[in-house]
Amino acid sequence: MLIAGKVDVTETLTSPLLKIWINLCSRSKEKSLLTPLLNKLSKFYSELALANQLLVAQQGNGAAKETAKMLAKYQMSGWRHRGYSGNDVFELLGPIRDSRDSQGAVE
Repeated sequence: MLIAGKVDVTETLTSPLLKIWINLCSRSKEKSLLTPLLNKLSKFYSELALANQLLVAQQGNGAAKETAKMLAKYQMSGWRHRGYSGNDVFELLGPIRDSRDSQGAVE
């Protein structure tokens, strides 16, 4: 319900339902709200899609930007915890592309 019908992470992060969900989670024994939120998002998006969506959400402003930054750091921390090397992450995310270059190469 929290993510249903949402096209991108920014839409989810600015949802009034998310604020209610965070309020409910804060009453639970969960130490970090990032764990359940990232788990929910990870079930809806692939790791690559989620990483890209979080990158886009970080370009905005407001609460979604700050939450996206925290989630991206938490996602990277999870990769480290699972033993991903820097090269593994680069392979997962693919080549770095400059949006100004139509061929996708960074100059």
